[in-house]
Amino acid sequence: MWETDDETKVGDPRYWWTEADAERVRRLALDLPDPVGRPKGFSLASLRQQAENDQVEWIFGDTRMRFSLSLWEEADPDRTYLIVGHQHKPTAEEQMIIDQEGSRFPPEVEEVRQKLRAAVEAHNDEQAQELRDQLA
Repeated sequence: MWETDDETKVGDPRYWWTEADAERVRRLALDLPDPVGRPKGFSLASLRQQAENDQVEWIFGDTRMRFSLSLWEEADPDRTYLIVGHQHKPTAEEQMIIDQEGSRFPPEVEEVRQKLRAAVEAHNDEQAQELRDQLA
């Protein structure tokens, strides 16, 4: 969750839609309004409308995730946004192709990326965040 008036997030493409992001969205869904300059994620207000007993449920493929909105009880529902990131591991076939083609990243970026993967697998959140910051 983040607040749209947080000065540390102004112009940060992890939180705000950029023209490059919008271009990808336009290719997939022509009927959506232009997101450029808008906050990424879902407003707390919209999540509260979907909630049942203060609980929101997200479904990612076969995985269901339920969480409570009570932590953000005092937050401004129109300025507070939730960004949900979902990633999946490549299938065995996809991984084989990736391994055969090699990395598309420069060697110094690939080195940090591999360290990040190891930190995530080891559940070392602090190191993983430091490495994410290096890649940003």
